[in-house]
Amino acid sequence: MKHVISISTVFIALSLVGCANEPALGVSVSQLKAEQVYNPNATQENLGYVPDGHGPRSQTSLENYPSAGIAKKRK
Repeated sequence: MKHVISISTVFIALSLVGCANEPALGVSVSQLKAEQVYNPNATQENLGYVPDGHGPRSQTSLENYPSAGIAKKRK
């Protein structure tokens, strides 16, 4: 009986060792990032791009930017 128990214990231990694997940490995050980014080279492709703008119009948008999402008070 001891022989059967020891053989079954060894068999169970070896079967559990066969299921173990080292997780590749960070792989899932990098896979999700790669799937969510439409163009991963966009930063490098647009280094020299300067958007067109008109001075007074840009200044107006910069002045109104902080209050754009705030509800205005009624008088």
